[in-house]
Amino acid sequence: MNFLDHLRTTGSALKSWLIIQSTDALIVGLLWLVGLEIIRVPLAPLWAVLGALLQFVPHFGPLIALVGPALVGGISGGGMRLLYVLILYAVIVLTEGFLLQPYLMKRTVRVPVWASILTPFVLGFVVPFWGVLLAAPLLAVVYTYRGRMTRNRRPGPEPREEQFPVGTKVQVRDEGFLRQFQERRKFPHPISPEQIETAGQVDIVTNVGFHNGGDVLYKLQRLPGIWHEECLEATG
Repeated sequence: MNFLDHLRTTGSALKSWLIIQSTDALIVGLLWLVGLEIIRVPLAPLWAVLGALLQFVPHFGPLIALVGPALVGGISGGGMRLLYVLILYAVIVLTEGFLLQPYLMKRTVRVPVWASILTPFVLGFVVPFWGVLLAAPLLAVVYTYRGRMTRNRRPGPEPREEQFPVGTKVQVRDEGFLRQFQERRKFPHPISPEQIETAGQVDIVTNVGFHNGGDVLYKLQRLPGIWHEECLEATG
């Protein structure tokens, strides 16, 4: 990979992380809105919008998002409503941290659930604040590179060489063989009844192709259809 490839891969990973974070924030905002409306906390849409925006602030964002609805809930409904707001906050934090964020990371950039849960704790312990801040985008970048390397290492079928180059005179195999081949190979490019009728005829190869780097396929000058190599044989 050259420098531009690294930039494109990293940019793609960070774009994926931004989409994940935006989706996460939107869902958290909706959870705040539904929960606060049920509890009947005044200005619920405002606190829901703030809760969504503060999802982009790691560690302290959710705590800051709690302050407004907790104060207004306590003032408007007393201690019981304040308790309900705290319970709602705990449900949202646990749902987001242990279900929502890991699910989105796994679905979008193939990050395992255990990595999404443990990495912020480990990096936060090693590098307080910055570890938590960088955990999610760092995971997105690492697993994007990992996925690309896995795809590059995956072996494909080895290309075959054609037995009959263009211009070679070939003879179609006998009818019995063609019918057996028709039963055995339904796809790709099955042998047609019209091709079976040409059994034993001689023609010249005009084009050679390969199916997924494996099966060698031929077109002949006069005879119709696409021919598998097994259905042809050399002739003098």
